[in-house]
Amino acid sequence: KYRLIVTRDGYITHQEEFETPCDGSAKSIKKNVYMKKLTLEDFLPLTVYFENDRPDYKSMSKTTKSDYAYNYEQYYPKKEFYADRYLPRFKSGDRAQIEQKVFDFFDKKLKPGKDSLDLFSKILLEILKSGEKITLEVQGYASPLASTEYNKRLGSRRVSSMINHFYHFQSGILKPYIKSGQLKLRQVSFGETKAKRGVSDSRKDLSSSIYAPEASIERRSAIIDVTRNGKMKK
Repeated sequence: KYRLIVTRDGYITHQEEFETPCDGSAKSIKKNVYMKKLTLEDFLPLTVYFENDRPDYKSMSKTTKSDYAYNYEQYYPKKEFYADRYLPRFKSGDRAQIEQKVFDFFDKKLKPGKDSLDLFSKILLEILKSGEKITLEVQGYASPLASTEYNKRLGSRRVSSMINHFYHFQSGILKPYIKSGQLKLRQVSFGETKAKRGVSDSRKDLSSSIYAPEASIERRSAIIDVTRNGKMKK
């Protein structure tokens, strides 16, 4: 049995399984692979993740000057730091297995989110070049640590950070489309109101409320909708 996986930037990954005789009669195997180009909708919901109380630590502002790339670059190198501070909540157990839960968040959610945002932006640029009008809905969320009002503002800053990404992408190549109204960015902050039940909000147990993967997953911003509005008039 064989599993064939074919990947290419801008295309949906192709995967299939097949069998071949074991008697040596099959001297060669040929497979024609037809790949479908990715569309913006294929990414939805496109989710990126933030460090605790970022961007802009202890701020009551609803906006930020930092873009998502900066926040990601500050966050991802702290993978082992987060794992070390997650461990104290466990009195026993396999250390490697417990650490792996944190590593899985960083490598299977945090990093792929950033990679997807970059690829999404490249595809978005090509669509805008063709003249199509696009509206993106960007939502912000927070873990339950801190007050409800603070978390709503924090969710807004996370949306603001993601929107800054589009302004700064490839040295501002998308900025003219935003200013002309061809690319519109709709913003919503839910703060902590969408956080899953059971996620800790304890200031006395930061291992659970900050460093646990369950809390990390709640600190995010996401593009949840793409609206296409036809071609721009010349």
